[in-house]
Amino acid sequence: MFFYFINLKLFPRTFPKMKFRLLTVIFSLVFFISAQSQDIKKSTVIEKIDGKEYYIHTIKKGESLWKIALAYSVSLEEITAVNPGSEKKIKSGQKLKIPVKKTEIKHTVEAFDHKVEKGESLSSIAKKYFITVEDIYKVNLGIADKIKPDQLIKIPGKTTVNRNQANNDSLSINADSAKYKCGTPKLLESYNIALMIPFYLDNIYQIDPEAPDIKEKDASDYTSLTFVQYYEGILMALDSLKKKGFSAKIFVYDVDEDTATTIKILQNPELSKMHLIIGPFFEGSLKVVSRFAKKYNIKVVDPVSTDENILKGNSNVFKASPSIGMQLKQLAVYIVGRYANSPVIIVYNNIDNEKEYLKIFKTALNSELKKVGKKDSSYKEVIYNQSGFSEIEKYLSGTDTNIIVTLSNGEIFVTNYVSNLDKIYDKYKLVVFGPPSWKNFDNIETEYFQDINLHLFSSSFVDYTDENIKRFIQSFRNQYKTEPDKYAFQGFDVAMFFFTALNNFGVNFDKCIDKVGGTYLQSDYKFLKSSKKDGYDNTYLNIYRYEGYNFVDVRLHPKIKEKVKKK
Repeated sequence: MFFYFINLKLFPRTFPKMKFRLLTVIFSLVFFISAQSQDIKKSTVIEKIDGKEYYIHTIKKGESLWKIALAYSVSLEEITAVNPGSEKKIKSGQKLKIPVKKTEIKHTVEAFDHKVEKGESLSSIAKKYFITVEDIYKVNLGIADKIKPDQLIKIPGKTTVNRNQANNDSLSINADSAKYKCGTPKLLESYNIALMIPFYLDNIYQIDPEAPDIKEKDASDYTSLTFVQYYEGILMALDSLKKKGFSAKIFVYDVDEDTATTIKILQNPELSKMHLIIGPFFEGSLKVVSRFAKKYNIKVVDPVSTDENILKGNSNVFKASPSIGMQLKQLAVYIVGRYANSPVIIVYNNIDNEKEYLKIFKTALNSELKKVGKKDSSYKEVIYNQSGFSEIEKYLSGTDTNIIVTLSNGEIFVTNYVSNLDKIYDKYKLVVFGPPSWKNFDNIETEYFQDINLHLFSSSFVDYTDENIKRFIQSFRNQYKTEPDKYAFQGFDVAMFFFTALNNFGVNFDKCIDKVGGTYLQSDYKFLKSSKKDGYDNTYLNIYRYEGYNFVDVRLHPKIKEKVKKK
C-alpha cells in the first residue's frame, strides 16, 4: 500500500484542453496526488463484533472513504463490505468499522546473481556475503569447486524475517552498527520517502499545446518536462515492489536550483520524519537538503550529479552516479585487470580540468600497476595540443595491443583525433578509451569508432538488446504511451535499489549496503565510502564498445572480434 502526498502549487480551475501527452502527466501528477491531504488520525477504539476486531472510526469533515482506506492500510472493498451503504455516501460524524489486520508479512531476501571476478573463490565470495560455501552449493546444484571469471553464481538470501502487522509508527531503530544484524533487520510497517524533483511547475504555461510546431517539440525542449520520466520510472519501481510487501508514504516536492525555495520547503514539519530523500538534482539545493538530513539522520540519494564534494562530512549521502574521480579510478582498475601487459598511452590537452583528471587517473593507475608488479613508468603521456599525433605514434607497439586512454573532449578535437587514429588502424592493434559524449558527435563515422575499438566509460549504459530492457520499454510504452528516456531508466533503478534496501534491511540499510543485490537497467550499485565521516560513492563503472554498429557491455562481451583490414 502506498500513500501519496504532494507539495506543489495547484493550477487555476480554467485551463485549455491538453493534447500533449507529457502535459497530461504533469496534471495527473497534481490531481492524482492530493495537494492538501490532511493526515487522518487512526482511531484507538477497537471493538470485537461477531468474533472479529474492528477499529471504530468517526468520520470528520473533509475525510473521504479513499483517504480513510489509505490511513488504515485496507482496501475500499474491505470497508464497504462491513459498512453497507458507505460505497454510496458517507457523512461527518458517521461511524465506520475498519477491520483490524493482523496478517503476517514476510520479508525475504531473494537469491541474486554474482558475477565472478578474477581471483575470487567460492570461499572468498561466501565470506563477502556473510554466508557459507554450503549455502552457495544449495542454490547452485552441480557447481564445480573451481569457478571462472565472469561466471554467474546464485547468492542465497540470508534470512526470512516474520512479524505481525501492527501500529508501530514510532518504532525506534538502534543505529549502532556493531549491534545491527543484517540477518535479522529491524523493519517498519511503512517508510516515509520524499522525492525532490524539479518539475518547474511555474513554467508550465510556457507550453502552448495549440502551437503549430508542438509535434516537432521534444520533452527536453521544456524545463517543466525534463525530469517527468524520472518520476515515472520511480512509479514503475513502486508498482513492482508493492507485490513484495513494500509499504511507503511518498511525498513529492517541486525542488529546483533555487536554494531559497528549498529552504522554505524544508520548513514543512513532515520532512523531519522522512526515512529517505531522493534529490534534489542541483548542487546548491542538494547541499541545503543534505545538511538538513544530517541533522535529522535521514538518508539522502544524490540522483544524477557526478560531483563527489557532496559526500564530504555526511555519511548519510549516497551518490547513485559515480563521481568523475571514482570513474577514473575504476577505469584504471579495469585496464590493468584486462590489459596488464599492454602498453598504455594517456592523451590529454594541457587545460586545467584535464590536468586534474590526469592526476586522479595516474594515481589510480600507479596503484593498480604496483599490485601486478609493474613500474609507474610503464605508461606514456602525450599532451596532444602541444606534441600532436606524431607523439602518439612514436609510442605505439607493432606487436602488442595498444591501450590509448583519452581524457580530452570537444567535437573538433575528437573529429581530428579519431580520423588520425583510423588512418593507422591497419598497422597497429588499438583499444581506445574515451568519455561517453563522443557518441553524440554526428560528423564522425561510426565505422571509425569501430575500427579503433572505441571503448566508452560512463556512469550509465542501456543495452537495448537485453531482455530486461525490452520488457521495461514495453511496460513503459503501455503505461505512459511514449518511449522511456535516460531519466526513466535512472529513476527506476534508483527506486528499485533504495526501496529494496529499506524493505529488506530497514532504515539502517547502510549497515547492509553490500547485501542489497538485484538486477538493474542502466547501471549497478556497488557503494563505498572513503572515510567513516563521508558519504557513499557508487564504484560501478559502465564500459561499453562499438561492435556491429551497436554498443555492447565489455564485461559480457570481453573478446574483441578480429577486424578485416582495409584494402
